[in-house]
Amino acid sequence: MSDPRGKLCGLLRSKSFTDKRQDSTYVRVPNPKSKCLPQKLSLTNLISQERKKVKFRKPRRDSFDDIYNDIYIPYTNPTPLRRRNQVQSVQSASTHRRAKHSIEEVSAKVWPPLGSNDSDSLPPPKAKALIATGAVTFDGYKLPITHAGKNFYHLFATHSGQTIDENDGRTDMFVHSASLRLLGLGMPEYPWETLEQPSMAFCYGSMPGTVRLNHWINLSSQVYQEEKLSDTSVKLREITLDTIIDQLSHLESELAGNTQSHKTRNIYKILLQPPSKRQGSQNTTGMQIYDLVRALSRHEWIDFSQSENQVVAQFFIDKTHSEKQISKPFFHQLLIALELEIRIQRFGEEVKLEILRNLPEKVKWDLALAKRWQNNVRIDNFKKSGKFDLFNIHLLQKKQQFHDLYIFAEALKWPNLSSIELLTADWFLEVSDLSEHALSYLSSVILPGPTLPFLLMKSLLSFDNSLAYPTLDLLTHMSPNSGFQYKGTTYWTSNCILGKVLAPTCKEIGGWIGPACSAEGLDPTQAAQIFQQEAKRRLKAVDVETINERSLPLGPAAKTYPISDYMIVEPNLDQDSFVDNIRIEKLKLRPMSSPKAKLESHKSVPDSFDACIQFAVDGTSWPLRLRFNVMFINAASCKGGPHPLFIDYEYKIIPIDEILCMGDWKNQDHELEYPARLGGNDENVLVIESFGIADNEVLARAWCAHEGISALVADISKTCMSCAIREAFAACLDVLILVDRSSSNQDNE
Repeated sequence: MSDPRGKLCGLLRSKSFTDKRQDSTYVRVPNPKSKCLPQKLSLTNLISQERKKVKFRKPRRDSFDDIYNDIYIPYTNPTPLRRRNQVQSVQSASTHRRAKHSIEEVSAKVWPPLGSNDSDSLPPPKAKALIATGAVTFDGYKLPITHAGKNFYHLFATHSGQTIDENDGRTDMFVHSASLRLLGLGMPEYPWETLEQPSMAFCYGSMPGTVRLNHWINLSSQVYQEEKLSDTSVKLREITLDTIIDQLSHLESELAGNTQSHKTRNIYKILLQPPSKRQGSQNTTGMQIYDLVRALSRHEWIDFSQSENQVVAQFFIDKTHSEKQISKPFFHQLLIALELEIRIQRFGEEVKLEILRNLPEKVKWDLALAKRWQNNVRIDNFKKSGKFDLFNIHLLQKKQQFHDLYIFAEALKWPNLSSIELLTADWFLEVSDLSEHALSYLSSVILPGPTLPFLLMKSLLSFDNSLAYPTLDLLTHMSPNSGFQYKGTTYWTSNCILGKVLAPTCKEIGGWIGPACSAEGLDPTQAAQIFQQEAKRRLKAVDVETINERSLPLGPAAKTYPISDYMIVEPNLDQDSFVDNIRIEKLKLRPMSSPKAKLESHKSVPDSFDACIQFAVDGTSWPLRLRFNVMFINAASCKGGPHPLFIDYEYKIIPIDEILCMGDWKNQDHELEYPARLGGNDENVLVIESFGIADNEVLARAWCAHEGISALVADISKTCMSCAIREAFAACLDVLILVDRSSSNQDNE
């Protein structure tokens, strides 16, 4: 085939596969290792004046006045702050768990550096070595969406300046099933490589109940909901279910045996009717791909990009035994998708990349289904039995999936773990006996995205032989902010604000957080959907594109860097000063009782509840209503800290027991830890010291959920306070919660 790359990609970029309003936009995937990165705004190119004449750029902030409408806690003037010296001595090595450092890194912990004083200035090389070495910085990207207008884009963030694997996140054993890259094998290296967005591979933070910075950034993307394509010029041949099953069986056998006969399969004899004006010699692999894509773009197919269609087993198992062949359209669509996947894989990496980037979004999800099925399922032995069609489905990963399910249950301290243990020892179950969720999980045909946590939990519930759970059957990925109570404990999804807030006292695995304290207001066994308002996000595309500016350890570029422009900042890690008079008293859930809520309630979703956590603070009860679905972002790790902080990063630091007296802290005329040189105190970060028992961190998170303010959470055993403050500014976050996991006696990792 002559010039297959040009011909094929030209076909896929034709107007029949674009939005009707304009031509398609072709976007090459950025590779941070190449020179073709999206351009980042460089302060070096923008600033030519002297340093002291330039005001440090800060993130855009909007008012929060519109969300303070139901203050639950009493307001008092804040307690006067504990003053700290601008220059502090270096902490002992036991305080921060660090690797061995060079002479320059060690000397950076003492400020001013040895042999210097406040009136001196540093040349750029020395300033970089003393201030920026080991400090984390960030890059932001705004990438357009193929087949969409210029107003639609994805936002991403990556770390730079160091190479620390998963330095703000973790990858548990289930993440590989929740994320998928269409090109390449294994876990993705960058967040834009995955089909699902936000990328589940870059979702969970290393601390329970937190997310990674990229997830927070990506939630502000402007996503275009692609219209279904109307090019139906390729007609499908009539085909029976037994023929489809037979073709799938042969195709799977060829793929399993790595044979090459599938290269010559003629799709026009079985699946498609060839266009009448095309000669047989023109039916090249490129043209076959073009026709298969158009065939999958027809309106009658299942759209697996839609959340309601992502429990795949519902389409190939008929629990009602109806006469309607619900499985035939599914297997027909699967067969076409497998034929397309095989042909795309014949090309080299560059051509495959261009093909995949120009496919309609719906067809990409068809390929995801084909990949999952191809690697995990075999089907054969079709036969008729009266009105019903029978065939065998072999689940290749069933034993491994049972093993993983047991680990999931064990991590969450499942009350009836013994029944799950017996099941894993005798895992020979008939497919027909499984629920849709259990079959989807055990088959490993799991589409990427947020469905996996519910497949896991509903499989666990269905295999618990001590549990009759009609109320728990209402749990579904269509209601992500949910959880349930069972045998005196509660379990909440990682998307639910209750799970995020209670996470410091729990374990997080597979998108679930638990076991947590029991809930007053729920039956002993009951599912619940937590009512939560969406917190106002103020992150704009321009904030992401300029995130590197706001994370620079040196601040704006200059010819020299005055030592007086930097200071060492460290939290109070004296254990004798840790707050120890805060305890969680109870978790209270109140049913939504408004007439409108009752009228809008459906039997297919759990009942809705307002959530409130009541704390005992020095003998006084303080209820905090979790009103907003805020996010807690895991701070990235740094090396060689503590790093000096540029003086224009303004912050206010308080101990956890003063948080309840803050009220609307953003609108107070409060005193900063370090006064602003460049005027105004409207741009600053509230730093909450939450050291000590886990209940302290729960209180800090609950306060954020009550006020509607997302926060950065930094483990000071991995991230110095300076780097955490800079990341909060870079991510446009107003609150920083400091914790110390190295001294925690919990096992939440």
